[in-house]
Amino acid sequence: MTLPEILAFSRAQGRKPWAWGIVLALGLTNFLSDVLASPAGRSRPAWYYGAYLLVTLLGNGSGIRLGPWPWQWTGRSGNYPSFPRGLLQALLFGSACLVPVLLLRIGVHAMLLPGSWAYGRFLLRFYGITFVTMSCLLGFGIVAFQKEDAAREEAERQAQAARWVLLRGQMGPGFFLDAMDHLVDLIRRDPGVAEHASMRLSDLFRRVMNHARSHLVPLGVERSLVERYLDLQGVFLGDKLRVSWDWSPGLDDVLVPPFLLQPLVENAIRHALALPPVGGDLRITGRLDAERVAIRVENSAGPPAPPHGPGLSLDDLEARMRLAFGDEGTFRLSHDEARTCAELRFPVLQEAL
Repeated sequence: MTLPEILAFSRAQGRKPWAWGIVLALGLTNFLSDVLASPAGRSRPAWYYGAYLLVTLLGNGSGIRLGPWPWQWTGRSGNYPSFPRGLLQALLFGSACLVPVLLLRIGVHAMLLPGSWAYGRFLLRFYGITFVTMSCLLGFGIVAFQKEDAAREEAERQAQAARWVLLRGQMGPGFFLDAMDHLVDLIRRDPGVAEHASMRLSDLFRRVMNHARSHLVPLGVERSLVERYLDLQGVFLGDKLRVSWDWSPGLDDVLVPPFLLQPLVENAIRHALALPPVGGDLRITGRLDAERVAIRVENSAGPPAPPHGPGLSLDDLEARMRLAFGDEGTFRLSHDEARTCAELRFPVLQEAL
């Protein structure tokens, strides 16, 4: 790591409660062992305890802030030193830091308790190796935790990115293949209608591409995409396709992952209404009640026929519902001899996923 990266890490570390907790715990431990454990220490004045504790906390705080530096420094951005290099740097760096820190503590003793230089020399001999060793170990532990934390954040970022890919969904490719087949047939029968249909298909394709780039979209945008999809299907199926909407006010503003409503409509048409005998009723209902959304797509046909060619799996939609809404999002498909109904229920998202 470079020096600006190390300094940025130190500043971030200084804002974490656990770092100050370590400083306080070590400071109190040193204070109790150095001062209160001896009979002479218990007889000293109260102001001495406060001054000595402050110096001890400053020394330990410096160790917490500076200890990771030699385990981070390489001079290259984003790189950590090898263990042998880090250990060597930590020993040299800790020894260099030992001198001013211990001199400060010896100076405090000398000022507060004249004639205590002998105790200062004892501190220098006894705590020298301990201070350097603890500085090395503590710095290594903090950097190891930093690496683990960075790896966890990167894994979470990649998982979130993968989650967005799943949540974005897609329009079934089979629709575009079927649309091209219909266009070829229309060109032979009615070139004018075919030209009009090709322009609608181009517009729909552009909207689908933009739609797929979004993480969350208002349901109104999804509804507009479905309306254009149904408009194009109306060209192919004619007046045999009868569509009705029952959409609650305010539902257009609800944010959802893209391609939540469209797959239900596509499957109703492609695997039921577009099969012989062609045509039927399609009813789309949307309700917003008590911060929950219910969307139903009903078509006047029996159980869906097995998909012919590449289609959109409703299993994928169910998995995306679980990703977006957890256990609160449900998808249900029911049918009888006359009708098929697909229903989504989910809560209104309070914030971005």
